Amino acid sequence: GVAPSRVESLTLIMTSSGAQGLPMPSAALMQLLARRGAPNREMAIEQQADLLAALGSPQVKDDRQQLLHQAAVSYDRAFNPEGVKRQIMAILAEPSRVELLNRLRLPVLVVHGTADPLLPVMHGVHVAAHIQGSQLRLIPGLAHRFQEAFKAPLLGAVLPYLKAQHEDGRSLAQL
Repeated sequence: GVAPSRVESLTLIMTSSGAQGLPMPSAALMQLLARRGAPNREMAIEQQADLLAALGSPQVKDDRQQLLHQAAVSYDRAFNPEGVKRQIMAILAEPSRVELLNRLRLPVLVVHGTADPLLPVMHGVHVAAHIQGSQLRLIPGLAHRFQEAFKAPLLGAVLPYLKAQHEDGRSLAQL
């Protein structure tokens, strides 16, 4: 359900309205997402590292060993390929949220990368266009992964917005 009284402001990062007609991921990324489950841990880790690389910015040279390590940690913590399939199916089945976005009447910051291969930049632009008074911050080169190279631009977009929304003296740690 919708509970506007419980929300003071929103920060939406790498998101979509779910509207029909927005750009799809590239064919190469769709192939990676559609791969069958790996038969063993090592192959699952390789596949996850490939996906992480594909979701990263073309401006950042990934360290393959770091991606493999990240994939291994993720696999060991919570390997659940059926859960991933359910999440993807839920996303695909979700109706457009444009009507809900049009009804929002609170401060909203929309942050999106210009190099997002999963949700191309028009997804973020579309979300912001349907929220009255929203602010849109496009981050050049940011893709669909939080990479260290984009920490400063992300914080530079989000922290001033949060501070402006909460100038009543509360620390950001209390939010």
